[in-house]
Amino acid sequence: MSNPTRTYEPLTSENAALVLVDHQVGLMTGVRDYSIAELKHNVVALAKAAKALKLPIVLTTTARDSMWGPTFPELVEALPGVQIIDRSSVNAFDDPRVAGAIEATGRRKLIFAGLSLEVCAAFPAIAAVGKGLDAYVAVDACGTFSKTKHQVGPAKDDASWRHPVRLRDSYDRDSQRQHSTRGRQGL
Repeated sequence: MSNPTRTYEPLTSENAALVLVDHQVGLMTGVRDYSIAELKHNVVALAKAAKALKLPIVLTTTARDSMWGPTFPELVEALPGVQIIDRSSVNAFDDPRVAGAIEATGRRKLIFAGLSLEVCAAFPAIAAVGKGLDAYVAVDACGTFSKTKHQVGPAKDDASWRHPVRLRDSYDRDSQRQHSTRGRQGL
């Protein structure tokens, strides 16, 4: 359960970081809740918005060289110079390199997106909350392997992590601010 004494603090380019988990070619083939083209568009748009807003970005894969293949090329192209951390753990936060990269951002509000929603996004989000961080999941930049899992999957998990957001909702609090306009350009 979230701490009721904490005051509300909106997402900003100064307090948030983006964590992209397992947007890999092999996992994309199983996505059933979005068309692959729509999901790729959403993930790339989120990445471009984060980049335009100068958010720190952590990008991770699992079993890249064996089971699930590389990060899909459009995402790699959108994030030149961003290191991709390959790991073997199911929960990205269980990998010390990923946890270290997230901690190194110095940000307390983490926006997660992953394939699949109920594992790759939810598990590290739950871990983040356990570490006293705020976790948000960009649900339209997450795919899963059935429409039912997309609808029900997060409901079975610890509700304390869930601040589901849509891409536009994340940064569109004030359309007059310059960074809001820059962040929406890819959306």
